[in-house]
Amino acid sequence: MIARLCLLFLSGACAAQAAGTFQFGVCTHLALQRANAEQVLALADAGGFNSIRDDAFWGAIESERNVLRLPAKYAELRDALAGAAARGHSPLVVLAFGNRHYDGGGLVRSRAAIDAYAKYARFVATELKPHVRQFEIWNEWNTGFGSKPPVTSAAADDYVRMLAPASAAIHAAHPQAEVIGGVTSGVDLAWYRELIAAGGLAHLDAVSVHSYTLFRQEVNPEGAIASIDKLRALLVEAEPDREIPIYVTEIGWPTNQGKHGVSERDAAMYLTRFMLLARTRPWIGGVWWYDLIDDGESNTSAEHRFGLVRRDFSPKAAFSVATSVAQLLRSGELLRAYRYPGGGYLITGSDGRGAWAMGWSLNAQLLAWDDGSTREPAVPSQYSTIAASLPPDGYPVLFRQKNGAWQADPQWLDDSKPRPRAPVIRVSGRGAT
Repeated sequence: MIARLCLLFLSGACAAQAAGTFQFGVCTHLALQRANAEQVLALADAGGFNSIRDDAFWGAIESERNVLRLPAKYAELRDALAGAAARGHSPLVVLAFGNRHYDGGGLVRSRAAIDAYAKYARFVATELKPHVRQFEIWNEWNTGFGSKPPVTSAAADDYVRMLAPASAAIHAAHPQAEVIGGVTSGVDLAWYRELIAAGGLAHLDAVSVHSYTLFRQEVNPEGAIASIDKLRALLVEAEPDREIPIYVTEIGWPTNQGKHGVSERDAAMYLTRFMLLARTRPWIGGVWWYDLIDDGESNTSAEHRFGLVRRDFSPKAAFSVATSVAQLLRSGELLRAYRYPGGGYLITGSDGRGAWAMGWSLNAQLLAWDDGSTREPAVPSQYSTIAASLPPDGYPVLFRQKNGAWQADPQWLDDSKPRPRAPVIRVSGRGAT
């Protein structure tokens, strides 16, 4: 793995963060037939995303015991994966969940189920080899996701017993494959310690987390990054001579009315802050936003309102902002993060227009919470004047130099200015929602 050749904490030169390799991805639901390939690829292109993440469900692929095939309903999924690869992108495929022929369709624990899961993993890696190199093992095992009957937690050592033969099978079928695992709901450090103790890292090329903040004391993205920093420290302690990339394969903020919901403006604000902070970590290889399209019609259900676009494909504020954030993420240099004495953040980088700086403030409640922010070096003196221009509500502001002084970019996240819009998407025909 290229990322393993990086020196620990090497700034700027780590291949995981080299131009064109950081993955700004988005989660799609083509396996659930909630859109078609044309729609998904057009939206991903417009949003500036360079990867899609979708499922290849075991139950659909081995619907008949010992007979593995990609079902006809996966035609749109295959087309999208091929289309993403043709763009030079690396799509990610999730290998989940259980199969009714083994262990009651729940978590994989018996020898027969473990062997069958490995066979399924090898089959998918072989079938998708022309277009996919990244495969994720299960999804949120730590919370018992996919268990029957449902449980709220599942042991890491059981996961490793399933992981080991599946990883070997994938690499045998696809030597260039990247096996990604852990896939925890939240940044579950206790569960990761158990995975490490069970020898799980030996079977992984990278680890992944779903660093949602919905159930935390505060929903701010800086707290999510702080948790990922702790996971990074745990991995370095476990294997100090190996660079293990971390992928955030799900994160997002729903825009429903009621429990867990945030405003569309806040969702856009959080996307900006999380993505820029993630891009300052050379060991975060990518982030996949959850998700592309709203999943249902209920405006009060959080699960139905994670989308960056609505069911009619009209863009929310976060989608429009993603197009501009993507341009900053593609910078050839590693972005830098700093902290102002009063608690604000500053991210610096450069693009085709020259040097830029993005700043935002943190409120007093977050500053008083140990896990609500990250540790960064102090802002260099040449950026000191920016602090006075940061709005108190935490909304990020982009600054560029003009006549030797830092000035706010009047078009950045300005609701009064025209923003990039999603393409016109047809809503009829094959695979339409």
